[in-house]
Amino acid sequence: MGLLRYLRPDMVVERVWELDPARLREAGIRALLLDLDNTLTEWRSRTIDEATRAWIGRAKESGLRLCICSNSSRPRRVREIAEALDISYLPFATKPSRRSVFRALALVEARPEEAAVVGDQIFTDVLAGKLSGARSIWVRPLSPHEFVFTRVVRWVEGLVMRALRKRGLWPGAEAGVQAEGGAGADTR
Repeated sequence: MGLLRYLRPDMVVERVWELDPARLREAGIRALLLDLDNTLTEWRSRTIDEATRAWIGRAKESGLRLCICSNSSRPRRVREIAEALDISYLPFATKPSRRSVFRALALVEARPEEAAVVGDQIFTDVLAGKLSGARSIWVRPLSPHEFVFTRVVRWVEGLVMRALRKRGLWPGAEAGVQAEGGAGADTR
């Protein structure tokens, strides 16, 4: 499997609110490092929808420790959203850097094997989780609006996803999510 093992998420969901906090806890996950743009909110938005807000509440009630771990160059925005949700945050994360994951883990007092990195990009979020020893959960992007460079990366991500599917390695029903055609089918 080679390089693809670092790009294969452990789980795939359509939206972050589909993650069941109780199941995550049963799987030994105590902490979630959450991407912001196109995972919790649309790119550059300051608005968190009610479904995501409610899920954050359920996750916190279940005992999960949450941290927004964002590559955003807008630290004030990241801080405002994190404070509104009453969770930790790390702006300028430089994912897929392992160092950024370890810094975020320190904020929530968790070890990599107890955590999952959740986000919409294979080359930042999934790879950061894999390189640091945490689990990775890929979420379908909330919106097609994003940084211009990210649009180019999405094309390459599509090639990776097709290669993983062709080899039967893209997470499906066996990982606790719907198989092809359901959650996580195609990015576009």
